[in-house]
Amino acid sequence: MNKKLLIFLITIIVILIGASYLVNTLISNRNEDTTNQKQEEIVTTENADEVKETVNLDNVQVILEDGSVADPDEFEVTRINPEDSYGEFISQGTRAYIKEDYQVALDWYLKAQLIEPGNFLAYYNAGNAYRSLNLISQAKDQFIKAIIYGPKEFPAYAALEEIYVVFLKDFDSAEKMYQDAIKKYPNEKGFSQAANNLAIRIQNLNQ
Repeated sequence: MNKKLLIFLITIIVILIGASYLVNTLISNRNEDTTNQKQEEIVTTENADEVKETVNLDNVQVILEDGSVADPDEFEVTRINPEDSYGEFISQGTRAYIKEDYQVALDWYLKAQLIEPGNFLAYYNAGNAYRSLNLISQAKDQFIKAIIYGPKEFPAYAALEEIYVVFLKDFDSAEKMYQDAIKKYPNEKGFSQAANNLAIRIQNLNQ
């Protein structure tokens, strides 16, 4: 066989092998990119603040503490629309509170807590609504939570002081509330002043 022809055939074979490898590589990379894109879409969907989809809750089962399945007619599934606004719930509650429709106001504030469970204002406002409804124990719990989520919010302390002093006559808890705050925030002079005012108030009540 002619030497030049042999070299030509070998060259053709090498080119064909290279072309085949290149095609396979491109196909493999394309499949990998498609897989990665799908994975990124899944991650993006899982981490999205708002997932715009319709969820069918007709077949949702609620399991009770004893392991039994609750009767769908005896419970309500709380649906939170991602477009619901915490600020709007607070505003609606405040409008109702001004109109002295305290139960409606409370309902709005409790909904706001579901949207932002760590926000001081929803608990403070709910405490005021409970107090206006003369539900003192629930009001106390809400004010305590307001202090937990807003440890430097003086209105929550003042409201809880009112619950302890006026409604529960629990002066010790009121004093302890301020003492704990003074220990945590020694540079906040407002707590010391509030504690002094409370001591004078208790003294006058005991006379």
